[in-house]
Amino acid sequence: MNEAKYDKANRMYTFIAVLGITVLIFLILVSIASAEQSSNAPNSGSDFAKNFLGNKLKNQNETLQINPQNENAWVTKGDILSALIKSDEAVAAYDKAIEIKLYDSKA
Repeated sequence: MNEAKYDKANRMYTFIAVLGITVLIFLILVSIASAEQSSNAPNSGSDFAKNFLGNKLKNQNETLQINPQNENAWVTKGDILSALIKSDEAVAAYDKAIEIKLYDSKA
């Protein structure tokens, strides 16, 4: 791989990681806010966040079934998995996005 492609992929990976960390911080703040509420409260903040992210992950998987070469869908899937603290799966999704980006840049 030439140096320019490697640098571009590295910058993209860094951006994705920062975005994932931002989402994770958001979820932590939601969890803290929900902890201040009654633990018996229906549909607490953390439950809402988990359900929301679960639905987003389902949508991304459906998008990827239609077009598995959709780089942005892989990035979004990585962000969602990162927020759900599924880091191994998130890294695999980010790697797939980089692989697609590098393949597209060769064409």
